[in-house]
Amino acid sequence: MPLIPALSESRALRLTTVTAMYVAQGLQIGLLIVAFPAYMAAHGVSPIVIGGWIGALTLPWTLKLLYAPLMERYTFLPMGRRRPWMLLGTLGGAAGYAAMALVSEPLGHLGLLTTFMVCGSLFLALQDIATDALTIDVVPLDEQARANGLMWGGKTLGGAIAAAGAALLLR
Repeated sequence: MPLIPALSESRALRLTTVTAMYVAQGLQIGLLIVAFPAYMAAHGVSPIVIGGWIGALTLPWTLKLLYAPLMERYTFLPMGRRRPWMLLGTLGGAAGYAAMALVSEPLGHLGLLTTFMVCGSLFLALQDIATDALTIDVVPLDEQARANGLMWGGKTLGGAIAAAGAALLLR
């Protein structure tokens, strides 16, 4: 018997898993769509540049409909249908954050920073669609409303944590 039960067998584990995935997505929103644009504005960056930054980072999220057919077609069944995509999205998003941390002067290298974060956003959008698909697969219909509420609450919590933390670090 495995130490960790399957998501389909443990209500607490499946709700915690999908909530945690959405917290990770919220971290990006709080840092890159809320806190960093405020930092840019405080340092004299023009509204056009800030709007371009936000547009570039949100563009990958509009491309999610292209991911779904790929995710449905290509699977690695030993890990399940969704887990490999969730893992790839999470690791790719984390790589984007790690690369961003290497940029010593973000406003001086905004193009490089944007490139790193658009790549991270592509991966986190992949994680989002894989998490949604997993939720549909493993969460029973009578739990889906609760799961959806927890997921959006997790995204909001992640955004609030990242925005507040970044505001402290970027001042």
